[in-house]
Amino acid sequence: MLFKILKHSLCIISILGISSIAIAQDAFKVNNKTYTMDDIKKDHTAELYEIKKQEYDFIDKIAQNQYLDAFFQDLATKQKKSVEQARMDYITKKTKISSKEEKELLKTLKDHPQFKSLSEKEQKEQIRSYLTMKQGRQVLEDLVEAAKKAKKIEILIPKPQEPVYDMEIKDSDMVRYSQELSSIKPVKCSSDCPITIVEYSEFQCPYCSRTLPVANQIMKEFKGKIRWVVRDFPLDFHDRARPAAIAAHCAAEQGKYWFMYKTLFENQQKLQDADIEKYASSIKGLDVAKWKTCLNNPSIVSTIDANVASGMKIGVNGTPAFYINGKKLDTAMNFDAVKAKIKEELKAKK
Repeated sequence: MLFKILKHSLCIISILGISSIAIAQDAFKVNNKTYTMDDIKKDHTAELYEIKKQEYDFIDKIAQNQYLDAFFQDLATKQKKSVEQARMDYITKKTKISSKEEKELLKTLKDHPQFKSLSEKEQKEQIRSYLTMKQGRQVLEDLVEAAKKAKKIEILIPKPQEPVYDMEIKDSDMVRYSQELSSIKPVKCSSDCPITIVEYSEFQCPYCSRTLPVANQIMKEFKGKIRWVVRDFPLDFHDRARPAAIAAHCAAEQGKYWFMYKTLFENQQKLQDADIEKYASSIKGLDVAKWKTCLNNPSIVSTIDANVASGMKIGVNGTPAFYINGKKLDTAMNFDAVKAKIKEELKAKK
């Protein structure tokens, strides 16, 4: 009787389209053993999310193009022009290049070898062409955004939800609570930190070093509420990234990680063995002989490999990569973007 009741209930749930009882979907079999989607998600959550996101973004792009084609076709019909002419006239009407923008771009490009070889007239033409193209893209983006708000564009398939990864802090992690990198006794959160940022980076990556000022600004702004975790992710094509990481971990063995961290980033172009040893010698209180012995410690290599493996598992494929409370930062590392994300997290915790 109980079986019949349960069976009847499941039929009702199925008819109503209610999925209150989760049933794992079979994915494949190997040697007659069945693997479900839940089995795959355990180790491939990041890859599956990226695939779904690519599909969603692709459909979104098709919808945008479909709308723009229809918009300019309608405009061309009303104005009795060709579609291309209607598009160009619309964009031209909406764009306005200021002399200030031209001067700023000229200042940025003035030392570029290819740009320097052009005549003054050619330089101005290229600058105007670039700015016109840039503003034209913005005009189309604004047009699409307005259409979405007016529900003239609606994506009907569900947007994939970005996973929240388990970012358990390990004993081997390098953690700071203050903007002062050289602080031996950092100011810790008064209670459990509401915000944890995990950064995957490496010492030979130029983009990683450029994020340091932003990181310091964030640490200062949210002092007492944040901890910043650094994990190694040396890239294969940076041959000095791994030796530098080993050197930093060996400095950490004597409580000097952040001193070495700062020095290595300040000298990214000079990371040969002799250079790194010189930096070690300059760190006050560091036993250089002990540090040099540590460089051959296999456990240090294992720690770095474990960091790389943990990053690959959650979708890290380049540096730097940042996760705020387990959520991947999907924009460039700039103060306003990170501040906004942190405020969202703090609000959610209230």
